[in-house]
Amino acid sequence: MPFPMRENIASFCDACRVLGVPDRDNFTTQDLFEGRNMRQVMVCMFSLSRQCYWVEGFEGPCIGKPEMAKQGASRASKFGEIKTEGLWGKANGQFGAADGRPTGVSAADNSKAKFSSPFRP
Repeated sequence: MPFPMRENIASFCDACRVLGVPDRDNFTTQDLFEGRNMRQVMVCMFSLSRQCYWVEGFEGPCIGKPEMAKQGASRASKFGEIKTEGLWGKANGQFGAADGRPTGVSAADNSKAKFSSPFRP
């Protein structure tokens, strides 16, 4: 009886490829039959569900958003846009520049900076 089960799983994987599921999102027969990699089986299920948005005539349930179907599971970003303002590695540039002047003060305006340091006379 295991051989027909394996054939059925292999047929499902082939049908997923035909429907447009990328090979990186698909699983092998051993992953499901032997329970080796159930996470990859779930990745395939979600990827198949995203591809259902593009199957003409399919009106069944789909998981996920239609705009994510073009990106795929591994190309979707968890983070929003990358912010470039501020100093690198600092929170919104709240710390001073490397030469000790406060943020927003240029080197020419450094003499006008109104701060005192206990280490400078």
